Amino acid sequence: DGTINTVVTAPSDPDANGAIDVETDGGSTIQLKQNAEVQGDTFTGVSVETTSSTDAIVVQGTIDENDPSVRHGVISGGVHGINAVSNGGPVTVSDLASVDGGTGAGIFARTTGGTATITDITGVTSDDSYAIDVDTRLKTVTQDENNDDVIEYSGGADISIQNIAIPEFDDDGEPLTPDVRSYDGIFALSGTGNINIGADNGLEENAIGHIFAIYDGINAQSDGGSIDIHTGGRIES
Repeated sequence: DGTINTVVTAPSDPDANGAIDVETDGGSTIQLKQNAEVQGDTFTGVSVETTSSTDAIVVQGTIDENDPSVRHGVISGGVHGINAVSNGGPVTVSDLASVDGGTGAGIFARTTGGTATITDITGVTSDDSYAIDVDTRLKTVTQDENNDDVIEYSGGADISIQNIAIPEFDDDGEPLTPDVRSYDGIFALSGTGNINIGADNGLEENAIGHIFAIYDGINAQSDGGSIDIHTGGRIES
């Protein structure tokens, strides 16, 4: 667990998974305070992985004490912005100013049968992948007669994505060049679980903001669960 109050840059260890790299058999909570920023450079920004089937992974920023609509905490990575992988416990990412991925997702969340909640993030983006990529299906890996991996999926759990936006963004620091878009927007696979994107309790404050993507805006798939989507902005892809 950790509270971050300053700027964290890319690690010197070439084998690290991220600028912040946590591997555990229990739960983990990472919180970014008001002036905190994680810069993964060629690495993932924040990587948290647990073998626990019950304990939670939480990556969160901070709500401004004077203006509750403002969030603090910036995460970027050359691969994923955030990599959160659980063996079945819940995964929550919330209350951040921005999360940006490079070759990978802005937020990459995997939990085999646990719930996934992504909420209250001002902007999530990715250069070359989905801004948000979530999968809560149970995954079983076996080997065939050639000892090659055979992956089978079953079950699943609920996915909730509320009050986020996927904006156009500046990728080169040049004010005169046009902003660019994430390659894709939201990818959500819940198996037998439900998917709720911006429709939690019917509250307008939970609605999804603008989504600007080159290809998919929202790709939500459930095998028997409900899919509810509510947007308060434009989806352009």
